[in-house]
Amino acid sequence: MGAHVLLLDDGSTYKEWSENPAFKTGRSSHPSNDQQYRMSGKLVKELLFSTVKHEGKVHTWFQLESHPMSFGHVALHMLAYVKYKLSGRNQGPYGSSHHVDQKPLIIPMKNP
Repeated sequence: MGAHVLLLDDGSTYKEWSENPAFKTGRSSHPSNDQQYRMSGKLVKELLFSTVKHEGKVHTWFQLESHPMSFGHVALHMLAYVKYKLSGRNQGPYGSSHHVDQKPLIIPMKNP
């Protein structure tokens, strides 16, 4: 719905996705160890991803945003940010989630 997701993958998903030309470099307020990337589309609105250190290792994180941070969507993106600040819940394209940067949805990967 809009969870901040942490893949315990030693950064392998980040490495693969960052080589895909569909993803553009960008910045966000999410803590990251590497360059952040984003991709906008009809189904996901905006997908952000990068890496972050968790328990001594660097892993991939990603998050779906309710609105892209681009021309024509800035006001809606900022409204979602205000909702996040008031509720403490990430605002995604299909609802909200209590999984935020500090409490991500952690997905262990069998073969990172």
